[in-house]
Amino acid sequence: MKYCPLCRSDLSHRNIGGQTRLACPVLGHFPLPQLNQLIIAFELRATGTLVLSDEIAEVKLVSPAELASFDFGPLRLTHDIVSSWLKEGHHAGA
Repeated sequence: MKYCPLCRSDLSHRNIGGQTRLACPVLGHFPLPQLNQLIIAFELRATGTLVLSDEIAEVKLVSPAELASFDFGPLRLTHDIVSSWLKEGHHAGA
C-alpha cells in the first residue's frame, strides 16, 4: 500500500474535493532560511473535477509548455522547483 508522504493517508484512489487522488510523490524539500521556512514540494496526480476549498483563492491551469515559460516574478525558488520538475519529465505521465 502506498501512502502520501505529507498526510500519510492511503493513496489508493482517495477522493479529495471532488477529485480522485492517484499519486502524491514528494519532489523535495527546499530551505528558505531568510524567511525561516522549509518548502516541501510535491506533485499531486488526480482525476475528476477540481473543487476549491476556502483556503485556496484561485487556481490557474496551464500546460507543461505554458508552465515552462510561466513568469513566477520574485518567486525564484518556485521557479527552480518547477523547472527541475519539468526537466526531470515528471509531468509526462500526468
